Amino acid sequence: MTGANPLQVQFPPFARFEKSYVFSPILVLNFLHLRNAVFAFSTLDARTYANHVSHELEPVLISQAIEFLRRSHPWFLRPGYDYAGGEIDLVVVGETGPVLLIQAKGTLPPQGARLTERLADRIREGIGQVEKFRALEVTE
Repeated sequence: MTGANPLQVQFPPFARFEKSYVFSPILVLNFLHLRNAVFAFSTLDARTYANHVSHELEPVLISQAIEFLRRSHPWFLRPGYDYAGGEIDLVVVGETGPVLLIQAKGTLPPQGARLTERLADRIREGIGQVEKFRALEVTE
């Protein structure tokens, strides 16, 4: 897939004839997912994507998790918890003590083997961050 045009890879096929194009508007609506548009944008204009889009994806995912958790239970929620060895994206604590550590890693659903492997790498990174946090000494 190296050198492939991302628009040809990510969007539904359009039939091109000598002087015209044929496509189905219904297929476009069904197959042109926002995820594909964001991915194609990240591939076609990586610099603009990095400067204006990518840094917003993880905070939006975390804010959606906070909104969902607040509606479901009166949790204590602490986004962006910094500690000596790094940061936990979201700490969730119940009234009697159970703690949930959340690391946001998969902001776009993967499609294909390469993106799935990249997501697996990011998940391993998140697990490493949580293990590093759990290994800290407890101090009063």
